[in-house]
Amino acid sequence: MLNVVSFIVLSMFFSFVYFVTIKLQPYRLHWLIKGCSISFLAAFAFFNFPNSIALVFTAALVFSSVGDIFLAYSEEKYFVHGLVSFLLSHIIYSFIFIKYAGNISENFWQKLILVITISIYFVVMLRVLYKRLGNLKIPVFIYMGVLACMVIGSIFVINFNYILIIGAFLFAISDSILAIQKFVKTIKGSAYMIWASYYLAQLFICYGMLLALIH
Repeated sequence: MLNVVSFIVLSMFFSFVYFVTIKLQPYRLHWLIKGCSISFLAAFAFFNFPNSIALVFTAALVFSSVGDIFLAYSEEKYFVHGLVSFLLSHIIYSFIFIKYAGNISENFWQKLILVITISIYFVVMLRVLYKRLGNLKIPVFIYMGVLACMVIGSIFVINFNYILIIGAFLFAISDSILAIQKFVKTIKGSAYMIWASYYLAQLFICYGMLLALIH
């Protein structure tokens, strides 16, 4: 029977395979390799997190994995489906961060600076994307709003730690590169940047939240 460490190892293995074969895509079942990367991370969370949060945290990762599969299978055909899957993931993450929020006065100035910086980042991103979104303005704006709430929420989780915050912000970076690539202009090597930042985001969020809970 696989132990919890095996799930992390398998997650990293599939993530690495997906990363090094990006130039070969699409190939048969590449979408499954992508999906397995986060699915095994979800399995780790399910067996390693406290019972009070394990199921809901796992659900966030499962929705992310489903979103990965949609985008890998056919981004053009299932982009909105992927967007909805990740939206649900961000909503769950936001709910978790609110539920486990700590004392706002602790590390107050660090939190304030981070909130201002992240808010400016999202305003700039929305400004860059606005004229290029066409009929997708409303869904993308809703998505970006929820994503911003998720990132800001990570700042206020108990036992303030930068691993969790960096993970949440890396998610924003990954989605920003994807949005610019899709709606604004082609970025050389964007597929590698999107996957690396996205996978590290999920790994950091998982580990950072675990640290917050066990301290």
